[in-house]
Amino acid sequence: MTVGLEQLKPLSRVFALSLKPKKILLQAGGLLAACLAYLIISRIGMGIFTPGVLDLLSQTVAAIVWFLIIFITWGAISRITIIEIRENRGIGIKEALSVARARVKLLILSPLKLAGVIVAILVLHGICDLIGLIPGIGQLIWPFLAIPLFLLSAAAVVFLLVLIASTLVLPAIIMTDKWNPISELNDFLRNNTLRFIGYFVVAIILFALICGFLGAICGLNENVSFGVMKEKYADIAASMPGWMNATVSASGHVFNAVPLSTGRSLLSAAPSTSELSAAYTLGGLIWGVFLIIINLAITSIPFVLWCVTGTLIYLELAPCEEPCAAAPAPEAGNTCSTCEK
Repeated sequence: MTVGLEQLKPLSRVFALSLKPKKILLQAGGLLAACLAYLIISRIGMGIFTPGVLDLLSQTVAAIVWFLIIFITWGAISRITIIEIRENRGIGIKEALSVARARVKLLILSPLKLAGVIVAILVLHGICDLIGLIPGIGQLIWPFLAIPLFLLSAAAVVFLLVLIASTLVLPAIIMTDKWNPISELNDFLRNNTLRFIGYFVVAIILFALICGFLGAICGLNENVSFGVMKEKYADIAASMPGWMNATVSASGHVFNAVPLSTGRSLLSAAPSTSELSAAYTLGGLIWGVFLIIINLAITSIPFVLWCVTGTLIYLELAPCEEPCAAAPAPEAGNTCSTCEK
């Protein structure tokens, strides 16, 4: 069976709606804000707490804030995509962000509710495990909890998958004016389970392929430069200021952690000498700026593709979403109650 243009049309539509400078710029801005928030919160935590539980907690909080900023950005990108599909027109970044700000509470609380369920399940699991620590009888009682503990672990994994899947369609649900998004998500997944699983797998494969392609470009770029420049390449990389190295890492670690022929990566480059000239410092600063720009751009591409893919999936599978783009206007007699919500 050959693959024709008709089979490739949905994929071409995803790329056509994703690879737009406006959306990539919006995602890059959100990614930069998320990375800066992560660095600030994590550095404050490391400065206040000694390594241990509290330090790990600050890192976790920083990661949650990073994710929520990205999720809010996806809301704005999803809104742009919805307007493009429904009304066949574009809207500006400012207007999209304004709509996302109006729904920021839903964009924050919806994924946190799902994450809270997972945390509650794991806490309950841990409480049951504490029974095994009771001196004398704990080791006799705890084995009887084997099946309940297994079921709790299964529930945690299921809700984790739901949380990951929700990042695909929740922004679109919220941006189509659904004011009870978790309930809408539950109905959507229940009514479209098998079809959504197929789309979800395709979205993950597409995301991984794009990341792999961009990672191969970065890896080739780094290895060729190191092969020609040798120590000078490592010296320029090591001359980046510490804060810039951290920003490079936060904005595109996966693309800059490819091992060189020496076994090191760009982010762990060590200088050939401790006394480098000022030219290296300036060169490292300039190169770091461009590297951050490149990282923000290439990291934004798979993120935008993920968001746009999820929006298209929701509009395709949810009843009376995308078809309403071609429906009559309300004043002409449109009676689609779903779209009027």
